[in-house]
Amino acid sequence: MSGYAVRPGVVLLVAGAFLLLVILHIWLGDDRPAELVESGPQLSRLEVAERGEQIELGYGMTAAELEELMVSRLHLLESGEVTERRAVAIQVALEVGDPLEADRYLRMPAELKARLREALLRRLNDEDVVVSVKSREALLGIWRTSESVAATEGFHEGLAAWNAGRLDEALEIFRSVERLPGSAPPDLYRMKAEVHLAQDRPQDALEACRRALEAEPRNFEALLVVARAYLRRGERERAMTALETALQIYHRFPAAEQLRRQLIDESQED
Repeated sequence: MSGYAVRPGVVLLVAGAFLLLVILHIWLGDDRPAELVESGPQLSRLEVAERGEQIELGYGMTAAELEELMVSRLHLLESGEVTERRAVAIQVALEVGDPLEADRYLRMPAELKARLREALLRRLNDEDVVVSVKSREALLGIWRTSESVAATEGFHEGLAAWNAGRLDEALEIFRSVERLPGSAPPDLYRMKAEVHLAQDRPQDALEACRRALEAEPRNFEALLVVARAYLRRGERERAMTALETALQIYHRFPAAEQLRRQLIDESQED
């Protein structure tokens, strides 16, 4: 959570006074049951960081606490009640979409990130529509992160340029992210394909989608771009195959369902 632009000394003084009060409170005694005080990860560790003339206050977690939290979420996603699955899917979707919260996903061990992605993929077709939709949003957020903070930040700059309609700028940013050391966000190539398609270059879009699907084989959004690119080239059968594949992964994929119905209607008219 970003703080106000204030003197660093003042904020540190206030934070120090607050921590002193907490220590005194613990020392003098706490009425709560001991198990409530001791259980669960310590999520309320105050962090103070200087950003130029501003101070940022946030709540940090150690690697062990992060792993404990994520393992607990995975358990609920994989085998929890529907209300628990819904709550976790919503929470993950909100966090990966928030630049400040997304940092914990950048710091996740690769094995845990892979397990979380698999759990969300299984929840795409949950009988609860809220779980399904939020799992899709969470997956997109995770696909837009990389082990490299610079790559993730650059990718989001490219997304901002794309959303503003600055296609050439977006493509240049995506290319610069691609040249950074380490792995690019899995969704990078899909977004490059979107730009190519918007610039009426379906063959370039197909090549970018090939790389997107190499990075994330079940990227249903990339499969939709593949279908649109083939349709732009007049190859309806291949477009339909891509759509059917996307719908096998995500049964409730609205854009794929709509384009599939359009292709069926057009073929019947012919």
